[in-house]
Amino acid sequence: MMRCAWRKATVGVVALAAGVAVGGALWAGAAGGMGPGIRSAAAQEVEGTDTYILSDPQIRYPFHPTPPGQEVIPGTVDPTRAGVSFAAAWSGTRFPGEVWCTAILRDAAGQVVGTERFSAAGLAPAGRFGWVRVEVSGEPVSAEGSCEPGSYAPGPGYVVEQLHVEAAGPKTSVARGTIRWASEGYPSARVCELRAALADGGDHVFRFTLDAPDGTAYEESIPASVDRVRDVSVTCSEIPEVGAG
Repeated sequence: MMRCAWRKATVGVVALAAGVAVGGALWAGAAGGMGPGIRSAAAQEVEGTDTYILSDPQIRYPFHPTPPGQEVIPGTVDPTRAGVSFAAAWSGTRFPGEVWCTAILRDAAGQVVGTERFSAAGLAPAGRFGWVRVEVSGEPVSAEGSCEPGSYAPGPGYVVEQLHVEAAGPKTSVARGTIRWASEGYPSARVCELRAALADGGDHVFRFTLDAPDGTAYEESIPASVDRVRDVSVTCSEIPEVGAG
């Protein structure tokens, strides 16, 4: 699944989740994302041709949010809207970041019955965007979509300030801090690593994906008592290119 979030007024963001994303491939499309419109100077300098190629549109009309195979809940069907989902892939080897895309829906006569601009991002080189909801004036039978170039800036993207360790139990502790953007604008997703140096000479390492608003609270458990943790750090870097490493 790709990440997509929705915004009203013909602006949407396809997103699986807002805030801190932890784990593997994230593909999205939904409302309430931070959006690619907030760009740092570094991001503007690297704007190029990297984007997402959309294909295999699927249409749900009238729109309802019920997952496939489940009974549609009465009252959730919206005859004024359709849902459209696209398969998507990076256009090259680099992660494009969060970009603006446009969906166009047509009726059986080929006339446009609805359009929607949305923002989207996908951490894996290929995946599928979630449903984009489109207000329509008739029944859509076909759809097309395209995305604008991204502007994914190099660098760490995020830093964790005031990082410290607190006791959480006899054999556990917790690292806490505040996530801050390392640039003037939204950095999009990054891969990060928590590293806790332990008294016995070993390290506890936890790797995760981070996509968060500036000022978000950071918290992660460490499987060691607080007196065994000698040092803790969080470092972030760009999403790796395809074939890197």
